[in-house]
Amino acid sequence: MKVRKARIGEILELQRQPVEVDLAATYTPIGVRGFGRGLFQYDPVLGADLGKLRFFELERDRLVVSNIKGWEGAVAVTPNDESGRIASNRFLTYATRDHNVDLRFVASWLLSEEGIARLGAASPGSADRNRTLSIKNFEAIEVPLPPIVEQCRIATHLERVESASRARSEVDAKSARRVADLVEGAVASAAKAPRRAAADLLEIDRPWFDHEDGASYLPVGVRGFGRGMIRYPATTREGLSKLRYFHLVPDRLLVSNIKAWEGAVTTTKAEDSSRIASNRFLQYRLLGTDVLLEWVRLFLVSGEGLHQLQEASPGSADRNRTLSLATFSRIQIPVPTPEVQEQVARVARVHSSLTSIRSRRDVLGSALLPAARNEVFSSLR
Repeated sequence: MKVRKARIGEILELQRQPVEVDLAATYTPIGVRGFGRGLFQYDPVLGADLGKLRFFELERDRLVVSNIKGWEGAVAVTPNDESGRIASNRFLTYATRDHNVDLRFVASWLLSEEGIARLGAASPGSADRNRTLSIKNFEAIEVPLPPIVEQCRIATHLERVESASRARSEVDAKSARRVADLVEGAVASAAKAPRRAAADLLEIDRPWFDHEDGASYLPVGVRGFGRGMIRYPATTREGLSKLRYFHLVPDRLLVSNIKAWEGAVTTTKAEDSSRIASNRFLQYRLLGTDVLLEWVRLFLVSGEGLHQLQEASPGSADRNRTLSLATFSRIQIPVPTPEVQEQVARVARVHSSLTSIRSRRDVLGSALLPAARNEVFSSLR
């Protein structure tokens, strides 16, 4: 198979149809996501709110490249039904000069390992935000071009790989949402049980310690919306803030007192016994055996539990919304039977396992298309 090299300026033509902006008319601007993630559109805006950039009509069958994010793969092809949207002068829009070039092929090559490297070299700058791709540099990039039939075959093959990867991701996302709904429903159903104040179920447990010079410490944080613990790498006394610190104890409830209102609640594990937390966190142990720690966590990050945490965290701005020991102690926690608590916890464990599996699949899936591109285009060098 014969493969020729051609500069982009030889095979593509910059085409921009200027828009005469009507200040009273409505327009829909577009953007291009990095790493080949396609076009997106902003909310419609009045011409008076478009700003000082120049705008152009976005037409069908055009290669669109961001001149400030081209180096990170902000490249896309407009769909056949493109109409009614506009692009600013931050975007370069190209049409083919003849019928022997498939825009999909060119876009896919630009998103390959070699193509991204060429875009990066053509986008000089001392910082990411200053790396600008000029028309001259872009049009000087050389693209390997097999016969048009082969270009179409390669482009179609890569589209199928992308479509299959996207479909699998969408199925996984729907499954995850269904299981998450099951967890929320199970918690809501169990929450109809009689309630007790947090002070009757939990006791504060924060073993304070004094820092030692030369010692190494493993601090933690807690993500919002029930997404678990952040385990930071080891640091010295100098790397810690001036707050007081305590040792984590396994099997404890850990709550951020400045982010509780957004569900920063988790539990400690056996492997956390060597870690520490600042006085920005509240650590609690259970007072009895009739309540499961996981049930308490699940309730607090549920819709109703989150509402109580928000009510207990007053403040005029998000960064000032602090949960005190006193207000947390008054939160009302439902206490269903241990059997019901365990059933809910079991459903939550299934959800957690599926989430982990989905995360691993997402990582593999996101690598599938780049790997397919590199495999295809490496044979054209």
